[in-house]
Amino acid sequence: MSTDTSRQVHAVHRATPAESAVALEILATAFMEDPISMWIFPDKDERARKHPDFFGIFMAVAMTAGEVYLTDDHSGVAVWLDVDPAVTESPAERAEFRGAFERALGPTAGGRFLLLDDLMSANHPGHAPHAYMPFIGVLPRAQDTGVGTALLRHPTSELQAAGRAAYLEASSPDNLRLYRRLGFEPVGPGVEIPDGPTFFPMWRRPQP
Repeated sequence: MSTDTSRQVHAVHRATPAESAVALEILATAFMEDPISMWIFPDKDERARKHPDFFGIFMAVAMTAGEVYLTDDHSGVAVWLDVDPAVTESPAERAEFRGAFERALGPTAGGRFLLLDDLMSANHPGHAPHAYMPFIGVLPRAQDTGVGTALLRHPTSELQAAGRAAYLEASSPDNLRLYRRLGFEPVGPGVEIPDGPTFFPMWRRPQP
């Protein structure tokens, strides 16, 4: 996803369960050219076919146990989850999570995602509770118009007021620059995916 120059003002609201299908469609479309998604699904037709199932698993979790933010014009969406390192998944919960992706994506794409999930989990900060944004997507027609910035500023301002930290992974150097402008800082060097792109863990402390 390309950088965001904030040339327009975009209204953002918290999505309702009735809007989950719209939010899912935005993510499935916005990530078609994302480097990590292209690594998980090298074939473009397979990517288009399986994106709804892939993002649908996350959307179901976020709608019940997290937050989904949507622009009023349905051009972008951001998914947030609460993370408390003191609360860990049971082996059964972990197995169910991984099994859901294996069933939805098949052995090849499912295996690639689970490898990615292992890398992301190993590099996910565990020293403090925080809000985690696994996905932010902007439709191609609306990129470089300020949608990404609006989607990030809305929840981070609320996190700031609550004194909470935030975490995400940037999937490209362009995204990394956008996130840095909004207070996120890299956590160590980028993490290289075997035979794939690099992602950049980023942490945002509550700003004074």
